[in-house]
Amino acid sequence: MEDLKSEQIAAKVNKRKRATAAEMIEVILELCQIKALDIRTIAVLINRGEATTYNHYVMKLVREKRLARIYNKENSLWVYSVNKEEI
Repeated sequence: MEDLKSEQIAAKVNKRKRATAAEMIEVILELCQIKALDIRTIAVLINRGEATTYNHYVMKLVREKRLARIYNKENSLWVYSVNKEEI
């Protein structure tokens, strides 16, 4: 169910070559509100490269404290979430 909802949210930007930064940020925040996601998953959902997703959108949101960066010990990777306590 979460996967279908995530795909529907991501469809706002993943079918287009160009989307505004504001649109991308809105979609990333919506995705990370559903559940904590790693950078690879976010990039795949929005159909962008990992480096681009990380450098242009995710780190900006982390710096602005709109996204929390949380280390997931179970999977040994960083995940990003709107909710700081969620993993």
